[in-house]
Amino acid sequence: IVVNTFTVAPKLENAGASGTTVATQFLDELIRLRESARTDIAKRAVIDSLAEQVQIEVPEVHVSFGELRRVLHEALGHRIQIRGDLTESADGLALTLRGTNLPAKTFSGKPEELPALVTRAAEYAYGHADPVQMAYYLHRAGRPADTIALIRSRFASVPPETQAMLLNVWGNALNTLDRVPEALAKYRLAIDLNPKFWYPY
Repeated sequence: IVVNTFTVAPKLENAGASGTTVATQFLDELIRLRESARTDIAKRAVIDSLAEQVQIEVPEVHVSFGELRRVLHEALGHRIQIRGDLTESADGLALTLRGTNLPAKTFSGKPEELPALVTRAAEYAYGHADPVQMAYYLHRAGRPADTIALIRSRFASVPPETQAMLLNVWGNALNTLDRVPEALAKYRLAIDLNPKFWYPY
């Protein structure tokens, strides 16, 4: 996940909400989410693209190290580029998030709610990039309804192995809500998809 500098309306930028500041807050939230991930599931890297602007010349080639790294990652890796726009709206602020294979989404609120908007945007981006990690995070945070909503939104677009992991978290969330028969059905579906996945057992 590569976070680029956000675009901020001039009036908001003059008030102290620069594109770099908002992008840094967003990056901090992504890192917080990543650090809360389960230790037995691989963590996905979160990169601050601002760091790539450091200019280290590669002799005889005349390209910066940052540019070379960017080209290699884009050619060989699977990067999700994230961009955001912070604008004024009728009732305060609107933070719109866009990214590689990430449907644009706008989060609205009052000016004093900017940190909460950034958190919601980071959760949306992380949930799209790593739905299993985000689902576990939401469940551990005591948000079973949000857990189920995330899983429903991402379930059809992920491979069967990931679906099995999502079904396990879905069962956990239903169990938290005392919907045990439904939870057991999700665990059974997870086992059907991946009999080697031991959590649902």
